[in-house]
Amino acid sequence: MTDNQAHYGEAAGSQFPITTALVFPDVQIQRSLGMVFGVVVRSMGMAKGITAGFKALAGGEVKQYTRLVEDSRRHALDRMIENAQLLGAQGIVSMRFDSSEVGQSLTEIVAYGTAVTFSVILVLLGLLVASFFVRRHGETEKPNPEWRRTDEVFNDPSTGRVMRVWLDASGERHYVPESNRPAI
Repeated sequence: MTDNQAHYGEAAGSQFPITTALVFPDVQIQRSLGMVFGVVVRSMGMAKGITAGFKALAGGEVKQYTRLVEDSRRHALDRMIENAQLLGAQGIVSMRFDSSEVGQSLTEIVAYGTAVTFSVILVLLGLLVASFFVRRHGETEKPNPEWRRTDEVFNDPSTGRVMRVWLDASGERHYVPESNRPAI
């Protein structure tokens, strides 16, 4: 895995409703289709692992591991959405992440939840409302001129847009949509 490319495959779809709650507040669930999940097992790699190990000794955030976990969660989320869509689901409720070590240098990330279908009329209203009001923490339409552009891009599964990661002076990540760029 290199820092200058997208770290996972195509997004499963745009505007796929997911919540950690048991129900969606504005949409009526018609039927539960059962549990769905997406699994990713990742390794940092020896060279990056050694570098990250030295940074861990110094204390503070280990950005190599943070990036690995963020990318792995997105990948697991995409796989969960794909599995839900194979069942004919229109959304996922009770979504959770879980992680564990597999061996000495491998990390397993699991995204799981319950696949559901919705009452047809309320689906369109819910998607319309979500497209106007749902924003992820750190997402903005334009980068601040003081931010540093990275080469990291990904498909946002909730909007279907290609997002670029920008870093501010403190190292905090911000997500900015790439204009006129097709999905990866």
